[in-house]
Amino acid sequence: MTSPSASASPSPTQQPVPDIVGKSYLEARSELNEHEYMARVVGKDGKAWTENIVPDESVMAVSMNPAAGSTPQTDTIHVTVNMTEEGFKAASAAKKETARIAAEEAKLAARYTYTCGGPGTSEPEKSFQSFKEVWTSLYYTRRNGCSLYLDGTSVYDTDKLLPQEQKIVDIVAANGGDASIPGFAYAGVFSLCANNNPDYADELPAKPQWKKAEALAALAMCPDAPHAAALQEAATAVKISDGNKIVGKDMEAGTYSTKPGVKNCYWSRNTGSGSIIENDFVGFAPDGATVTVYAGEGFESSGCGIWTKIG
Repeated sequence: MTSPSASASPSPTQQPVPDIVGKSYLEARSELNEHEYMARVVGKDGKAWTENIVPDESVMAVSMNPAAGSTPQTDTIHVTVNMTEEGFKAASAAKKETARIAAEEAKLAARYTYTCGGPGTSEPEKSFQSFKEVWTSLYYTRRNGCSLYLDGTSVYDTDKLLPQEQKIVDIVAANGGDASIPGFAYAGVFSLCANNNPDYADELPAKPQWKKAEALAALAMCPDAPHAAALQEAATAVKISDGNKIVGKDMEAGTYSTKPGVKNCYWSRNTGSGSIIENDFVGFAPDGATVTVYAGEGFESSGCGIWTKIG
């Protein structure tokens, strides 16, 4: 008599599959390993992941096969997770890029030292790590007395700027500004972002195009500055001072206005031979004085301050 054949039975060492649904894949894999099972990642699209892809804590187990509690004849458990392999790769790349940007920002924060006050000034010395820090300080409205250092080095001695810093200097150069000393040019723009000089827009330097170029670069560096409107005015407005001008040579033709509240302001439009076309003495003008001049005329003004072209 032959004895009955033995039915298939699990290995004596095989344990029931633990329930790992709802856990992170890393936790699930660890628990399966403790029960002598291996985990195989399956994306939510039903496709198995490449074996060299290692999930992180964002990858969660949503189902498993064989099921929890069973004692299968295999040591491999297919764990379906909450994302596809491609989705995980994209998310990982985004995280790496975010981390890279954060690291660069941290490096930049340590790179800048903007020191204001101290010897020769009426204010105590204080250092800032960014121009935005200056906006909430008493130095925000100071006209001068601040110096920029890059990695502890004076901008005069800095011969290599970071790419994003060089882009600012390139804006200065592209708009006719002075970028002959890149570090110095960058420091000038940084200062425009840090400090608000109330008279900046009305200042008329010997080389006005340099000022316009710096203002344009500052708008690119700090478009959210509290004084961005003044920078915009400096970059785009046409202004002249008191004195004698030839329209079309020393000033553009058009309509000009003084600041509101001008007092004791005299102006005169003259022909090429010096005859007065129109003139006025303004004792006080709450809205400012306005005049329109044409090419070929002479324009004279005194006591009027800065004229801004408005049309």
